Amino acid sequence: MIYLALSILCSTIIALMFKAFPKYKIRSFQAIVFNYLVCGTLAFIVTPKVQLSLIPHWSGLYLTAGLGFFFVFLFYLIARTTQLLGVAVSSVAQKLSFIVPVIVGILAFGEDAHILKILGVLLGIIAVFLVSKEVKKPTAEDSNDSSKFIFKNKSFSLNAILPLAVFAGSGLCDLTINIIQSKHIGELQTSTFTFILFSSAFIAGTIRLWFSKVAIERKNIFAGLLLGIPNFGSVYFLVLSLKFSGLESSQVFPINNISIILTAALMAWVIYHERLFARQLVGLVIALIAILILI
Repeated sequence: MIYLALSILCSTIIALMFKAFPKYKIRSFQAIVFNYLVCGTLAFIVTPKVQLSLIPHWSGLYLTAGLGFFFVFLFYLIARTTQLLGVAVSSVAQKLSFIVPVIVGILAFGEDAHILKILGVLLGIIAVFLVSKEVKKPTAEDSNDSSKFIFKNKSFSLNAILPLAVFAGSGLCDLTINIIQSKHIGELQTSTFTFILFSSAFIAGTIRLWFSKVAIERKNIFAGLLLGIPNFGSVYFLVLSLKFSGLESSQVFPINNISIILTAALMAWVIYHERLFARQLVGLVIALIAILILI
């Protein structure tokens, strides 16, 4: 259980760090890029060197590299959702993402669509809406961010769009990872897969930074280096918990997701005095019910 606890702790730290970025005027996208440099380096360190020779011939190489490119965009969305809407909103939207593979499994792969599964999906979507709150006005740092290309149209309601985007994007990532693990992983170890994933994300982010022509500040690099440690740990320790906790994966993932939602919301309340309104509390309760139904 220690590995699962460490994974939950790392995921909570990520959410709290995103929340702190505006206070120190950290440009989120720059920090995210250098975060993936740390993740890729740590993955390389724990990867057996004999595994590296398998990478060029691996059938899932291009799919994993493409997922790494998408990771940069998704991680930025999670950061903006945390900063504009709060830790609780971001955590719920991200951690209910396993609903997306459930829907795809029902529609595309003919999996059982019993009433409880459908109810859980609907409750999860409702929870994402309820837990959202009003968006604060963008700061000068927001408007100058090197990734402002993502949000050119300010007329839409960010408090609805951002959580749903995180929800769908995280679900798509979960679904893609499941496909890779089941269809392509073969002899490749998890550490090798994560090395490809994080390295691709770093390359994609570096290309974007190059074309943005925005000066890279040392404080953003430092923030990214710090962020990379818990980001890597959240994935690495989760994999170890699946192997050594003695729990089934259908138990590990719900426990992990529920604990992150509750821990992140509690720590945000303690550290940042982030207020939870009545409808947000209702949303958190519904989110927990949805996860429990889908176990």
